[in-house]
This record gives sequence, structure tokens and C-alpha cells, in this order.
Amino acid sequence: MHNQAQQVDMAYIVRVTLVLSLIALLAMYTETMVLPAMRKLMVEFHVREADIAWILTAYLLSGVAATPLMGKLSDLYGRKRILLLVLAMYALGLTLCSFSKNFTSFVLSRALQGIGMAMFPVAFSIVREQLPERYIPIAQGMISAMFGIGSIIGLIVGAHVLQYFGWRALFRSAAILAWGLIIVEHLTVREVPREFRGGKIDYVGLFLLSAGTALLCFAFERASYLGWTSTSVMMSIAAGIVCYVAFMLWELSELEPFVDLRKLAEINVMVSNLAGIVAGFGMFLFFQVFILYLEFPKPAGFGLTVIQVGYYMTGPSIAMLITSALVGRIITRIGVRKSLIISAAYLIFACLLFLAVDIHSLLQVVAAFTVVMSAIGSLLVSLINLLVLSVAREEVGLMTAINMVWRYVGGSLGTALGGYLQSTVTTAIVEIFAGHVFAMSAPAPDVVRISMAIVAGLSVLILLICLKAREVYPGLTPS
Repeated sequence: MHNQAQQVDMAYIVRVTLVLSLIALLAMYTETMVLPAMRKLMVEFHVREADIAWILTAYLLSGVAATPLMGKLSDLYGRKRILLLVLAMYALGLTLCSFSKNFTSFVLSRALQGIGMAMFPVAFSIVREQLPERYIPIAQGMISAMFGIGSIIGLIVGAHVLQYFGWRALFRSAAILAWGLIIVEHLTVREVPREFRGGKIDYVGLFLLSAGTALLCFAFERASYLGWTSTSVMMSIAAGIVCYVAFMLWELSELEPFVDLRKLAEINVMVSNLAGIVAGFGMFLFFQVFILYLEFPKPAGFGLTVIQVGYYMTGPSIAMLITSALVGRIITRIGVRKSLIISAAYLIFACLLFLAVDIHSLLQVVAAFTVVMSAIGSLLVSLINLLVLSVAREEVGLMTAINMVWRYVGGSLGTALGGYLQSTVTTAIVEIFAGHVFAMSAPAPDVVRISMAIVAGLSVLILLICLKAREVYPGLTPS
């Protein structure tokens, strides 16, 4: 199988990388386009602000619950067929969302769509399995770069489609693209025969892992507006911890565990997971605070519209695209470990640069954020390459899936902290609507500095974690 992967021709490498990049682009576009539509969905379905959050929560919970299973199934039964299955569920969820007649059916459709989160670890495992090792970092870099580009397209295109055609057109257009990509993926990507096809799945271990992750994500999502002392939040956190403890005890006693805990304890896997959790926490924390800062009226922010925010985010997204692609090539020259350390140091520099600019200057803030996005792209590409090159081909689907769900756990916690800062560090603003003056509170600009200071501290922690990594890139590993 190794020789087969090494004999893949360049034309196929380009086609596979392009198709998987387009899948990542679609996913990020789809999830970002939902954000401008939230208020209109709340009005049409006649639900409160606390209820409308289920649009995001349902997607997240089903995604983190299903991703480990889909990753494991891709290891056992083939990457291509599982990716087709995941994409089909994603496209069906988008289609059903566009025809939903009430809020309940819409949330259930979003939950079905959330299974599509598993497309990322399956896509990464296809790269690991089918491409020669010298091309893996480049392909991973291109796929990772689509995260930034997809987000910016979602903001700009999503806002325009919403304004002129309505929210249903958002989901229908995304569904058409998703169904089209299923056909393209089926015609383009090959299925690699495997000797390890089939096997037993430890469903008890899967349930405990998925339930623990979903409960923690649910708690962190709800804590941002219900508060950390809410009974449902505290009970969900406690139940999630209990599930994780039970998961570890069960896996240690199983002859065929869902996850071999010894693999998770290997240094590079541990570095990838720990750094991923910390990076997810910092990214989601700052992104939430920063985007809203651009939208809030002065003096709480810059008073930009969603479309204007999209245009201003074009530069940072392009910077992330370029850096991600470059880092993929750089890894082939200096190795994964050096790339990780340089990326973490670069992120520290970017955070300090942001803290040094005038927070009330839009151009300075966007320029500094461009550097931050560039550093984040560099770090994420290095982390995913460290993971996929450190585990065996037959395990990469599950391991990348676990890495992703834990990154989302960190991201949910970051979102909760961001919401807490925005609700506690406030300033007074005045708005005029229909000839009437309204006084209200909004997050103070200091929230942006506080959140970036937290990210800077987390970046130092990531650097310390990355120093423990071992080189795994072929030709650079110690003999």
C-alpha cells in the first residue's frame, strides 16, 4: 500500500488536492454564511435570541458526536466511501434547511448537516493515505488555507444573497454546490484497497467519548449567555467529565478499544491535541470578540455592516491562504518540528504587534489582524502535518477526528469566555432609531485587548508544548 501511494501521478495529486480543498471551502462558506442570516431566522421562526443559538449548537453537537465514528469508519471501510456518505448527509441537511417550515425542523436539519464536520478528518486521511509523503505537507497546506478563504466568501457572498434573495436561497445555493461536489469527488478520488478493512467497533467507548465531548461543548456554548452558575451548565460540565473518566476506564479494560489510549499518549499526538485545544480556545475567543467589535457602533466599535466586515476581512483571509500554502512547502525543507516552533513564535510576535497598535484605528487593527491570521494559518498547517505524519495510515482517520473534536471543545470554551468578557466589560452607547434615542450598553474596546492578551499568553503555552514535538518528516528524522 505504501508503494502504491508513492506511485500516484502528479495529475492525480493536483486533482485530489483541488477537490478536497473545494470541499473545505464549501464547508467554511456554508457555516459563515449562516451568521448574517441569524436575525432574519429569529424573526421568521418567531423565536428568542436564546433559542436561535440552537442553529449553531445543534450543528456543533451532532458534529462532535459523529466525527469520531466517521473517522473510525473511514479507517475500517475506506476513505472515499465514508467521505461520500458524510457529504451526502451534509448536502441533505442543507436541502432540508432550505425547505424548513418551522424552527424545530430547521434545527433537526442543522443537526443532520453537522455530521458533515467529519469531512475534514476524512479528507486529511485521504491525503495521508494516497499521496507521496513529500507532497503531504503541501496538500495539507492548501486544504487548510481554504478555511480562511471560505469564511470570507461566506461573509461577503452570504450577506449579498441574504439581502437580495433571502435566507432560503443561501441554503439552496450551498446545497447545489454540495451535491455537485459529491459527483466530482466520486469521479475524482480513488479508493485504496486495504488489508485492514472491517473490524469490531467499540460502541460503548464511542458513546462515552462522543457524549462527553457533546456535553462539554453544550455547556460552554450555553455558558456564554446563561452564565457559568446556571444549573444546566454546571450539570452538563459534570456529566461531560464523568463520561470522559468512564471512557478512559472502559478503554483500558477493552481488548479492542475504540481508541488505543497508548496512541494518544505518544508525544507527537499529545502535542498535536494539546496545542490544538489551546489554539482552538484562543482562535474562537478572539474571532468572536473581534468581529463584533468591527460591527458595534462607536465608541464600542467601528459600526461596520456585515458586508463591510467581509470586505475588510479579505486581506487577512488572503494572508492566511498564502501563509498556509507556503508553510506546506517550507515543511518539506526544514521539517515539521522546526515549522511548528517557528509558527508558534510567529504567533507570539503577531499577538504582541496587535497589542501595540491603536485600537481605535481601523486600518491599524485590520493590518495587525492580517498578521495574526497569517500566523494562525502557519500554526494550523504545522499541527495537522505533525499529527498525520506521526500516526499509521490505518489510524489517521480516527486520530484526526479526535484532534478536531477536542479543538472544538477548546473553541466552545473560548466562545464562552468571549461572551463573558463582552457582557462584563461594557461601555455605554447611544443609538437613534425611527427618530428615538436609545441608550444601551455594549462591549468596551478593552475587551479586544484583553482577549488578545489572553491569546498571547496561550501562544507562549503553545510554543512550550511544541518544543516537545519530535521530527517525523521523511529525510529529516534522526537515524
